[in-house]
Amino acid sequence: MSPYDAPQEEPAEHLRFAAYLREFVQVTGAEETVLVKQLLTDPDQAMAQSAVLRHLDRRAAVLRLGPVFEPWAEHTFPDNRVMVTE
Repeated sequence: MSPYDAPQEEPAEHLRFAAYLREFVQVTGAEETVLVKQLLTDPDQAMAQSAVLRHLDRRAAVLRLGPVFEPWAEHTFPDNRVMVTE
């Protein structure tokens, strides 16, 4: 039997990453910022930051097409300036 034939258990950080992305799909409004802050307390910082960045990339790609991008960016990143380029 090859090691590739044996069922592999999914690492815990992979399961949490997938769960976090599912949570982001369901989150709305002010809950988004709360979820980001909560997620960034995960002990696996590389995974947590990756999940947050994946979410932000997805949200920005959708929002940048409409008038809600700048208000969302200002709310999400209150301490940073967001530069929008066409």
